[in-house]
Amino acid sequence: MGLMDEFKAEKKRAGTYCRVALVRQTLSIDDLVDLDDAMKDPTITASAIERVLKRKGIELTAATITRHRRRECACAE
Repeated sequence: MGLMDEFKAEKKRAGTYCRVALVRQTLSIDDLVDLDDAMKDPTITASAIERVLKRKGIELTAATITRHRRRECACAE
């Protein structure tokens, strides 16, 4: 097995879902729209999104938010 085969296999094991996608399923329509708008707004940092969600009892790390924004999560597959 070459390196590329191993990289592809590792990518498949990385996860079948994105934590952001799971959180989105739990939100009201209004909150979902607000989260989506915040995710698209480059002036709102991932850390700011994390803090606001945490105050609402939603655990989502800035790293996870950044990965989702960059389309480096399972949503991009």
